[in-house]
Amino acid sequence: MKIIKPNRDIKILFTGGGSGGHVFPLVSVLKEMHKFAPDFQKQGLDLSFYYIGSNDFTLDFIKNEDIEVQVLNIKKQRKGLKGVTNFFINIWAWILAYLKVLLIMPDAIFAKGGFESSFVLLVGVIFRIPIFIHESDSIPGFTNQFFAKFAKIVFISFEDSRSYIKNKRVELTGNPVNDTLIKISETTEDISTLKQTMGLNSEFKTLLVLGGSQGAQAINNLILDMLPEALQKYEIIHQVGANNYDSVKREAGVIFREIIKNTEFERRYHLVPLLNHSEQVAMDSLGYAMYVSDLIISRAGSGGVFEVAVFKKPSIMIPLPWASRDHQSLNAFNFSKMKACITLEQSNLKPNILLDAVDSILNNPEKIETMKAGCEKFAKKDAALNIARIMLKELIRKYNK
Repeated sequence: MKIIKPNRDIKILFTGGGSGGHVFPLVSVLKEMHKFAPDFQKQGLDLSFYYIGSNDFTLDFIKNEDIEVQVLNIKKQRKGLKGVTNFFINIWAWILAYLKVLLIMPDAIFAKGGFESSFVLLVGVIFRIPIFIHESDSIPGFTNQFFAKFAKIVFISFEDSRSYIKNKRVELTGNPVNDTLIKISETTEDISTLKQTMGLNSEFKTLLVLGGSQGAQAINNLILDMLPEALQKYEIIHQVGANNYDSVKREAGVIFREIIKNTEFERRYHLVPLLNHSEQVAMDSLGYAMYVSDLIISRAGSGGVFEVAVFKKPSIMIPLPWASRDHQSLNAFNFSKMKACITLEQSNLKPNILLDAVDSILNNPEKIETMKAGCEKFAKKDAALNIARIMLKELIRKYNK
């Protein structure tokens, strides 16, 4: 592409927060955009990246990237006196968002949705800054659905989302998956050797239980209740969420001490608060935990669904019943349509039902292969790259006019 105006600093502002699902994809797209920077520099252009988001745990996942980070103290709306207090806190947060965006004055805003991104998006609309939105779930959240009409392009992960979006330019890309996870998913390392390094017993099939970045207490309770029977035949890696770790550890200790009374079983249960995106072979590496697992039990957030698909692992999806607009149920339905998973509703789920479902998959080689094939059809490994490429191509068009 021919560049007419050299020495221009193209500023891209990212916004999100509140949950891992509203930040992890931003990081993936950011990394892909960084890869384009040398090509832009050759043409006299610099790419600069900024992030404005809520002051919460998600900052840990983006502040280590090559991006200028600024935070807003955003509070969820509540009822009663707390709600009144939060309202005024959020008014002040919006004023700060206005000033921060004014000082940066970006060439584009890339938003992941969620209440936390609405502050920056509103300012973007006021200043008529080109807005790009990514929707992870089958049913868009209220923020993305509202601001979609103002966006230049809306990227979606599921075809179902298209009917909810009022915008002429909608691109089906899938949900971006962390590049480290993709790299690990493509490794050819021996699973038995990796299990030994991670402290796992290769003689047993491994179950990986994922509760999302904030944990899933209902799933935690189900796993604890089925430990006495499950550990007779499986090894379990159980990610419980940082806030739940101490309580689950205490409850598991009581179960091992009072009910199971078997140290060998206890060695096959591995409790971790959070899994990271590390390339190191370790129990707390999400990539390697997924790679060595034989089956994954997970919530049906878009991030988890697309990560399972990338690793081509049989899975059981348990949608969060009170997820906004019940989007997780539709995520799981779309995944199961490809025969890539089975879906169990939390309201009717008991430990014996969950364990029977695990057995029905792992004792059926044909079903395992069918699920792997479904995952391969569903996965979109190039989602982050495609979003980055489309956005940058759109931004650079003005230089070719």
